[in-house]
Amino acid sequence: MKIGIITNLIHIDRFVKSEMAFADSKRWMSATGGNTGNTAFVEGVKKIVKADVVREVHWGDNPEQVKKAYDMLIICCANQIGAHVDLGTWADRLRAFDLPTIFIGLGAQSNSVGTHPEIPDGTKRLLELSKQLRTDSSVSNIITRGSFTSEVIESCGVDSNPFGCPSQFISTELNVGQKCLEHQTSTKHFRVLTAAGNPWHPSSVLEKTLVELVNQYQGDYVIQHPESLIKLCLNEGSTIDSKQQERLKTVYNSLGDWETITSWWCTFRGCSKLDALL
Repeated sequence: MKIGIITNLIHIDRFVKSEMAFADSKRWMSATGGNTGNTAFVEGVKKIVKADVVREVHWGDNPEQVKKAYDMLIICCANQIGAHVDLGTWADRLRAFDLPTIFIGLGAQSNSVGTHPEIPDGTKRLLELSKQLRTDSSVSNIITRGSFTSEVIESCGVDSNPFGCPSQFISTELNVGQKCLEHQTSTKHFRVLTAAGNPWHPSSVLEKTLVELVNQYQGDYVIQHPESLIKLCLNEGSTIDSKQQERLKTVYNSLGDWETITSWWCTFRGCSKLDALL
């Protein structure tokens, strides 16, 4: 079996080996597909895929060459079901590749809890096409991040399996959950690590609370996005435009003035998910 894996990472191996230590925020965002958290679930997918040949395929690759080189495609998915993303271009390329395809880690994102998001026509077209790309017409080829996503997809007439985010497969230890619980009960010092990083989300009060908890318990804040927070971590605060600065000042005002905010982020209180994986 020869499997091609499609990710949203851009030459990530080269970036890690020769660029990461000195890269600016723009390059960080480019390499990680706009969100450093992408590296986590891509790594999880790669850990569980076993075949004679496993190589990366890119959306721009020649369809005829892809069909000759592989028996199946696996797509590493993110929270891409919602009004914020139209996956019509995926449908066009997958129709051209014309190979059995598995979608792993697809998630739905809504602006309000419990409410199904609006789904663009292009995404609906992709979901319908997915049924034609199954190896067995009676078995779903979509793994979602949870039951909510599966409910949203089902409303479009497509079934799926809510097995969770593939980042949970990074560790190959079968009892890793038990070890985490044992560590939690035996540790002498309570610390907090949080992965957040969206000061433009309507729930910015939660963002502020998470930062305060990190401070209170001497923890770490794992940054995924947006680029403005990556800039702060890389000491590029002076390049953030005034409108974004005002928003950051409002959300993180508990830290102090702008100088204190920039200092907090660039003194290794914040790190990226890629850092955490390495």
